[in-house]
Amino acid sequence: MLRDKAMQNQVTNKRQQRRLPPRPLAPSAMFMTPSYRVLDISSSGCLLESNEPLGRVASSFPLELPVPTKTDRPVVTATIVWAREGQGRGGRPCFRYGISFMEMDTESQRALSMYLDYLQRDQHVNRLDEAWRNLKMPRTG
Repeated sequence: MLRDKAMQNQVTNKRQQRRLPPRPLAPSAMFMTPSYRVLDISSSGCLLESNEPLGRVASSFPLELPVPTKTDRPVVTATIVWAREGQGRGGRPCFRYGISFMEMDTESQRALSMYLDYLQRDQHVNRLDEAWRNLKMPRTG
């Protein structure tokens, strides 16, 4: 148990990029892989949740990034860094995966970077809106 905690701390400490919750997008029919949901994303990886197994630790697969674009969504080579199985809604199996982006072309990197900047600004604006509501300033006029 202590070893598991130490390994978890090592993984946590390796994160250099801030992870952000993505905005929901319409499903894409580009890939016929098991359906998954991106729970958070950074420039180096993401957290996936799926109702079906996606693979074993260290296995790689093409991953369509949840980045809104005018053309096809960027696709990267993703490697599973860690995997956990648990229970989802209704007692159904749920699989979570820590994903590292291994190969990404320049255009995909640019699209992901712009999307992450957008998410960060959006998150900041939401925090400001919430703070403003919490002030409960009386209206004048």
